[in-house]
Amino acid sequence: MKNTKGILLVIALTLVLLISSYVQFNYIQQLAESSGLPAKFKDYTDHFHFIIFIISFLFQIIILFFLIGYEVFLLYFTVYFFYKRMHYLKVYIQPVLLSNLITLILNLGINLLISPYIYDIQALKQYTLLSPVNYLIKPFMLCYFLSKKNIFPNTVLDWIKVGVVYVLFTCIPSILLLLIF
Repeated sequence: MKNTKGILLVIALTLVLLISSYVQFNYIQQLAESSGLPAKFKDYTDHFHFIIFIISFLFQIIILFFLIGYEVFLLYFTVYFFYKRMHYLKVYIQPVLLSNLITLILNLGINLLISPYIYDIQALKQYTLLSPVNYLIKPFMLCYFLSKKNIFPNTVLDWIKVGVVYVLFTCIPSILLLLIF
């Protein structure tokens, strides 16, 4: 039964990522038109729509795979550093998968509501920086799921410790990259 839950989580995560990729791909085409990118770009996306979409989806799957691995190792070392508790890495996989699934669904919902009102790249960057899902809601979800598995104590201070380390090592680098570029 445990294997079935993990497989269902991976399938659900893949399906939601596929839907999210489709929404983002269609939105990027609109954004490219309004941003003044060359007409050649639009011609390529119109001509090779399906192939570009599949390549984009595969890149996002690869990135998600590495992100899940990174988060599992980060949480493992964080729990070991603060609490000197050793758990198998597989204990961290389900909470990470579940939090990524919920985060992806929340981001997709917000994207569907906000994206019609964003017309340029700078507005998209601002929206990405101001969205609290990745740097506020996701760390709390991770802490909740990890504390439900009794991986670390269920106190506010412990949630803050793990949440701050998570944000420092996952969200801050991506925010810096957005600010630089």
